[in-house]
Amino acid sequence: MTTFPKVSRRLLWIAGGLCAVCLLALAVPATTQEAPIISNSIIVVFQGQTLPADAAARVQRAGGTVVSTMNNVGVLVARPANVDAASLIRNLKKDSAILDADYDRMLSLIAPSEVATETSPTPQDDIPHPGPTFSSALPADFFYTSSPQQWAVKRVGAQGGGIAGGSNGAWDITKGAGVKIAILDTGVNPEHPDVSGNLIFNATFTSYDPVNFGPQNCEVPDPADPNQLRDLPVDQDGHGTWTSSLAAGAAGPGTGLMIGVAPEAKILNIKVLRAVAVAPGVITPPAADTPFNRCFLRGGSGLFSWTLQGMLLASEQGADVISMSLGGFVARNQSGGAALFSAFNRVANFVTAHGAVVLAAAGNSALDLGRIQSFLDLPAQGSNIIAVMATTNPDHPPTGCPSELTAWHRTVTLARTCTGYRHQAAIHPPGVARSAARPAILRDSCAGPAALVCRARIRLRRPVTPPPARLLRARVGAVSRCLRTLTEKS
Repeated sequence: MTTFPKVSRRLLWIAGGLCAVCLLALAVPATTQEAPIISNSIIVVFQGQTLPADAAARVQRAGGTVVSTMNNVGVLVARPANVDAASLIRNLKKDSAILDADYDRMLSLIAPSEVATETSPTPQDDIPHPGPTFSSALPADFFYTSSPQQWAVKRVGAQGGGIAGGSNGAWDITKGAGVKIAILDTGVNPEHPDVSGNLIFNATFTSYDPVNFGPQNCEVPDPADPNQLRDLPVDQDGHGTWTSSLAAGAAGPGTGLMIGVAPEAKILNIKVLRAVAVAPGVITPPAADTPFNRCFLRGGSGLFSWTLQGMLLASEQGADVISMSLGGFVARNQSGGAALFSAFNRVANFVTAHGAVVLAAAGNSALDLGRIQSFLDLPAQGSNIIAVMATTNPDHPPTGCPSELTAWHRTVTLARTCTGYRHQAAIHPPGVARSAARPAILRDSCAGPAALVCRARIRLRRPVTPPPARLLRARVGAVSRCLRTLTEKS
């Protein structure tokens, strides 16, 4: 049975709430495709839980050189030196001190062409976005206090505490003060007033490589790097700033237009994804397929190894919560998947053992991971990682999204998210199906986030069979009681 370190009820609520809103743009592609291989980067997993003293020498004897090390989990990243990549992997696997070795892989955000769209027009009942969210045209916190656009934040219980626009809620007890949330994403814009006051740490693992990221570099490089390859930790895509603001966007005068689930929590910006130009030929008329537009319509990608290192850095910096809006598929029973799965399990076990609650995207493409037996979605299906899905606003059910999802598995069932401000992320406990258009479970006060957290502590990754409706209602009631218990005893 999986065990968990003791964490505070305040932290449990914050973790559940922030994962409900900061993972809308999830990183699982619309079809099941194996994550691309990074031919010049090899992940090496040693037999021991820590790296041996002669780890670098063993890699060198195999024909490679060490790029980076993860000493506390017995993992390192290497590249070919005297042999080609395939030969290096074969040589490493022959070493009795090495458990497995294989290619690094690429993580990617959803590209514009992969986002689900509504099949027919729907009334525009949300307030149009006025422009940049740091515009002075509207008062601070406007989207929360005076518009329906932050419905998901309120629905997971982020209300109260004297903040207008909501009723009583978790903010009557805590707004997240004292909690550190690590955002592993495309970086954070330190100038944005929604996050600038809560941003306390910046780091990046990303860099430009034309072999893996194409001939066009959409990132402004770090001027301190003489090779002009290393990226700045600042967000040059937009996604990381967005997820950071939803997790811990500040409230009050002088801030932006949004409020995060934990507005007094601190943000650790750890950049593991970088802006990547769309490929030539993707842009079609009437838009011009120019270098400028390829970067303007950029996506976000990064290496699996960057995410592994980012998780460890987050733990080193004292992160209470690690949030990752990213993921990629690897083969479950074929060469390549085992090494990555082992690496993610080790890293996830290490950071959770040191007190972090770890959240990762499970996707929003209506894929049932329980039936895709040949693939693993990482990091979402890693050990002790809480997988998060997306759904739609139950008050404004859109056309074109599935009305019921009936797949059951130890991993969350995925619900497709349609476009528009009204559609934000939500979560449900492992093994409990969620209706995309009618998520009744989410209506039960803060049952959505509390359900995931409570259930994760008790039954994470435990297979569940489809219960009858009356049993499902009973389980929902039990989750609601769990939330009330946490609130009453906090």
